Amino acid sequence: MRIHALTVFTSACLLGLSLSASAASATWQWRDAQGNIQFSDRAPPPSVPDKDILKRPPGAKLPMRIVSNDAPPPASAPTAPATRASSPEERKFHEAETKRLKQEEAQRKAVEASNAKIRAENCRVSQAQVRDLEAGTRLVRSNEKGEREFLDDQQRAAELNRARAVVASDCR
Repeated sequence: MRIHALTVFTSACLLGLSLSASAASATWQWRDAQGNIQFSDRAPPPSVPDKDILKRPPGAKLPMRIVSNDAPPPASAPTAPATRASSPEERKFHEAETKRLKQEEAQRKAVEASNAKIRAENCRVSQAQVRDLEAGTRLVRSNEKGEREFLDDQQRAAELNRARAVVASDCR
């Protein structure tokens, strides 16, 4: 019974020490507007400048700062984070952010290139359909039952309008 109680007590003490050590290491310290040093387990308010943050928990990210601009940046050129940072954590954060922005831009360009190829193919096919429909040849399509049916004048006109709409939207 004594050994079991001693084991439980030792485990509880070790758990308490580890929790207090992790709580102490997860402490923020900053100097407020009056010059007093503040301690907290949460990040300081956004009004505290970075130069007044004295200690951050390991691996803590910088708090988000909202910056108001009168004119938004152009959509084609994302703004890169400032290259001048005061601490190694900030430099690492800015480098990672720049890398992420470049990857997003590359992905956006790849999607745009893929969409351009699709539009070009749609344009080519729709222009061929317009030529065939305007030529007046008899056109056939399959119905739901798999049977062939010829297009009448009304169906031909509807298909021609649809093909012309695709040409207008994809052939730029």
